[in-house]
Amino acid sequence: MYDVSQLTTEQRQQYLRLPRDKMKQFRQLVETQKATNDAKPATQAIKPISWARWLDQPIGSGNGTKTASGAAQLNADTIREMRRAQWDEFERQTKSQKSSQQRAEDERQQQREAQREAAKQAAKERERQQDLKKGEAELAAKQREREQEAEEDAAKLAAKTIERQAKAKKEAAKQEIKIQERQQKAKRKADRKDAKALVRQKKLEQKARQYDAKDENKK
Repeated sequence: MYDVSQLTTEQRQQYLRLPRDKMKQFRQLVETQKATNDAKPATQAIKPISWARWLDQPIGSGNGTKTASGAAQLNADTIREMRRAQWDEFERQTKSQKSSQQRAEDERQQQREAQREAAKQAAKERERQQDLKKGEAELAAKQREREQEAEEDAAKLAAKTIERQAKAKKEAAKQEIKIQERQQKAKRKADRKDAKALVRQKKLEQKARQYDAKDENKK
């Protein structure tokens, strides 16, 4: 908390609003930079402060030179400045990380939208294909229905033709029978006439013989 207390009031409020993993990330940043400073040779001259290479030293006279113990001393103002610069760098990295995450999320969102759009298009295509198949099936059914109706009409016409032919044959047979009956009646009538004529002829012949017999007797 000593490092956090070096931040400005606004920075401390921002720090306290961070989630636990982000707080840990800031502490790791500070500790890493402290370890970098501890690894440097004690005889190296102190360089001007840069936020890219923050150093953490015990509070001393602040003159930036070696002490009697050989360690470089930084005053409290310098440490405060470094902590605040560290926070600015941390915030910049966090924003950059958020920006990268946002870009990745945007890309994922675009991919999801593209997949949804592709799914919609695929669904529309399937629906169109189904409608097409349904239309073809309905057309084929109507064609079969027309063919069945044509076959039924042809069958009805054939049946009527057969019926007319049968009626015509029946009527012809009736006419033939009537003709035969008339012929038979005419023949019977002619036969009767012939029979009557024959009878008359016989009677006449008989009378003629009788007359002849009387004439002979008179002679």
